[in-house]
Amino acid sequence: MSEKSHWTAECYEALRFYYWEPQWLNRHANAVKGENRVEQVIKDLRKAEVPLNHILNIFFNLAPSALTTRFLSASLPGWTPERMEAQTSPKLDIAPGIDLCQTDILLEGKASRVAVELKIGAKTSVDQIIKYALFLRFYGDQGSPVPKTPLLLFISPREDNFLPKGLDLRAMRAALETANLKPTVVQFAAVSHQSPADVLDLAASLTVSQTTYAAFAKFLHDEMGRIDTTEAGETLTNLIGGVLAELSARGLTQ
Repeated sequence: MSEKSHWTAECYEALRFYYWEPQWLNRHANAVKGENRVEQVIKDLRKAEVPLNHILNIFFNLAPSALTTRFLSASLPGWTPERMEAQTSPKLDIAPGIDLCQTDILLEGKASRVAVELKIGAKTSVDQIIKYALFLRFYGDQGSPVPKTPLLLFISPREDNFLPKGLDLRAMRAALETANLKPTVVQFAAVSHQSPADVLDLAASLTVSQTTYAAFAKFLHDEMGRIDTTEAGETLTNLIGGVLAELSARGLTQ
């Protein structure tokens, strides 16, 4: 198995992120003296989305595919269950010079492709959904005439707080039909031979769903009840237990 598809690659992705974004390791720490500076950094990181992204990427890389399928089945209405594999640091080869979209978690099956976007304090936007629609359409199969079904799943603290104020999913979908395309999207559309109308159609047809961290935590608790007492079961217990502990420490399980 190549490093690109192996779960250990996610550890190096985390290191790469902090190399390019060192400010995450220094935020607010300068106001604290001595050994407590490190603890302040860790405390701040426990409030941020980025470390949780890496933790859950490792989780979905290691978790049994059947568990991932059960989670998606519970979270994506109308999705046809199939075996899914987590992708590590997915990139769009069709336009290597255009930073269109960085997915939090990408799960790939034979017939479907699911992006999972984690939200803690930030909101989504019309522009983000447009970029996800393009990414999910052109990742991997390079615009195959029989593309995989694209789906976008948000996980947020509450059901409504991942959307801009005053919008629900229906209003967001209506806004997609008349949105103004940002320069990055226009550049990518030109490379992928998509007209502005094509881009907006892709975005408006994208299936967008949402669940909460509390619902995810309950799902994991229920999964713990399925685990046997074998050595493999002990490993899975530790894997799920670690994620539950992280969500609890962040106050995301209620």
